Formats: sequence, structure tokens, C-alpha cells
Amino acid sequence: MIVLIAGPPGANKTRVAELLGQEEGWCYIGLISHNLEDEAMRMRRISDKRRMHDRYRFYKKQVRTASEKIAKLRNIPKINVVIDEYWPDVLAVHRWLGVQAEMKDFGNIVREDAIVHLTVSHSTSVSRLNRHPHA
Repeated sequence: MIVLIAGPPGANKTRVAELLGQEEGWCYIGLISHNLEDEAMRMRRISDKRRMHDRYRFYKKQVRTASEKIAKLRNIPKINVVIDEYWPDVLAVHRWLGVQAEMKDFGNIVREDAIVHLTVSHSTSVSRLNRHPHA
């Protein structure tokens, strides 16, 4: 089974996905790997329209890379996968930022079996993001 943990910034998507991995023995895949964290942070700070397309290209590449990992894991019997962010988050955020983002932009990627969408109040989200700006 492939489960995507989705939701707004500060909803603890990563923590929930990591806990599923640790407590239930699921294989955890984060969209942004640790070695790309600095690049991801730089891309998140970009604000002008032209660079938003660069940011979108960066995240599309991360979705495709995650999809390749998921495809390999899907072939292993009795393996459950939990994903922290994936194509729906990337698509929604970039549409909100004004990029003409479409599902077809991701190509033929592995789709999840289920999406768990977390919610968080605005004040809690702001508080968490102020404590952990990379969240």
C-alpha cells in the first residue's frame, strides 16, 4: 500500500509520516531528501514570477525521483510506503503561486493508493513555521 500524507505547512506531515515508518515498519519517503534541503530552502524563498517556474521544475524533478523509488518498492511483497508530500502538494502550492501547473507535467508517475490530508489551524501553522522555517 502506498499512502500519501498531505496538508498545509505546519500540519506535521513529516512527523506523521516518520512515525508510520518507525512505529509500523513502513518505508518512509520524503519528497525533499536531506542532501537537497539547502537547495529546497533556496527555491522556497524565490518570489519573482520567472523564478517560480524554476522552483516548479525543481519540485517536479523531486516528484519524479520519489516516483522511481516508489516503483522499485512496489515490487517488493508486503512493503507499505508512506510519502511525505508528493504531486498534489507540489501542484496545489504552485497553482496558488500563479504557475500554470498541471498533473500532466509530472509524466507517468506512480500514484498513491490513499491520501491522508492533515489540517491545522492558521495560528498553529504560523507558530510552527516560525519555530521551524524549513517545515
